[in-house]
Amino acid sequence: MHVLIDSTGLQVYGAGQWLEAKHGTKSRRKWRKLHLAVDAASGMIVAQTLTDQDADDPSQVAPLLDQIDGWIVRLTADGAYDGAPTYQTIAARDDGIEVVIPPRSTAVLSGELDPPTQRDRHLKMIADQGQLAWQAATDYGQRALIETTMCSATARMAGALPHLECSRVVARCLT
Repeated sequence: MHVLIDSTGLQVYGAGQWLEAKHGTKSRRKWRKLHLAVDAASGMIVAQTLTDQDADDPSQVAPLLDQIDGWIVRLTADGAYDGAPTYQTIAARDDGIEVVIPPRSTAVLSGELDPPTQRDRHLKMIADQGQLAWQAATDYGQRALIETTMCSATARMAGALPHLECSRVVARCLT
């Protein structure tokens, strides 16, 4: 299975929202983060987590992978997931999983020479051939499929009843 991972922010509307509109006061908006894993072949959501706004994306890779039954051949995510913790989490699941995550512009080689890490191979290819060649060679463009799924899921949630607890809305809309 080729798994695509991404996240998006969901604004939480509280019971006092109308007071803010009526009296013009402003408070800090509350957000939740929806993390999804999608099967690239079918476009179906295979895992999801809902966290508070402070959870970073790499911390949710393990909970997403734990929900997926079956063999993962490839995992693609955006640059927010770049870093050793993500690669280590994926390798703990299965060190044969091909990881396609664009390294950050400030990324440096790990220093491991034999054999080079997947991330180091990505960095070398980008340095030698450029970002566009790397994207074409790794088929990184398939990541757009999760953007489509994410847009569809959030559109369904926008029509959900506003008084429901956020996690219940997500569960209702993603099933």
